[in-house]
Amino acid sequence: MRPIRAAVPILGLAAIVAATSCRPPRPCAAAPSTTVAPAPRRDHCLAAPWVLDPARPESGVAGWSAAVCADGPGWFPDAADRARRSAYFIHDGTRTISEPEIRAVAEAMRPIGISSGLGGCCSPKVAKETQVFCLKFWPADVCRLPMSRIVQEVDEALRRQGLESVRVGVDVMLSGTVGPRCAATDPACGPISSRDWEWPPRVPPSKHVGCVAGRVRVAEPNQVTPGSACAHDGECVVGACGEQCLRWDQPLGPSSCNDVGRLEEGPVTYCGCVSGRCDWFRPVAL
Repeated sequence: MRPIRAAVPILGLAAIVAATSCRPPRPCAAAPSTTVAPAPRRDHCLAAPWVLDPARPESGVAGWSAAVCADGPGWFPDAADRARRSAYFIHDGTRTISEPEIRAVAEAMRPIGISSGLGGCCSPKVAKETQVFCLKFWPADVCRLPMSRIVQEVDEALRRQGLESVRVGVDVMLSGTVGPRCAATDPACGPISSRDWEWPPRVPPSKHVGCVAGRVRVAEPNQVTPGSACAHDGECVVGACGEQCLRWDQPLGPSSCNDVGRLEEGPVTYCGCVSGRCDWFRPVAL
């Protein structure tokens, strides 16, 4: 990148301010429905037996210790939320597992269909203390597999390959939502743009002076949603790598996607509650 002369940032800032002021207003938030029942929350999926009981962490599998990963990395900003989603388990064998052996175990775990990797357990601090190679798993649906089931599958893979004596770890970090991305009573709980979606879903400010009222459903083939009844915008999220507008409790597809690149950006569309269903739309005035 070429260096920028001192006079240029002033012009650049003015251009940014002008562009921001010309940006079209966001759609107004949908009025919460009084006739559609909201989707039930799934908070139970972040409690035992789906995850560890922090008071009595148990792996549920003989020969494996269990611990909550309180200081581990994660994309959930709340420390308590990270802790209940993160745990590590150690099979206390008599010898260190080799890299070819752990890769063979990782390959044997492919049929359970969750993202996986290799590395230290939990955090740099825990990895230094335990000195154990960890299989790392990132289940995308909090209600799909209990943590103990993942440990059991690894334990069975070790037995099948004659590796019952190895010392190895399992690191689990659960993603997935347990409720709407925002509450119907939140003034900022509006639709989310097809361009600014991210994980976990943030709440873009949408209810402000000059918002655009009215919604026109988008009917392009690659943007038609399977549909599920919604009570308000906060129940609708973008999934399938930006291709679908879904209710938060539907399968959202992969959490990591390839950037295919586009020569031209299409028109901005929004994901929200349209006539009682999560769907893509554009504001009436656009």
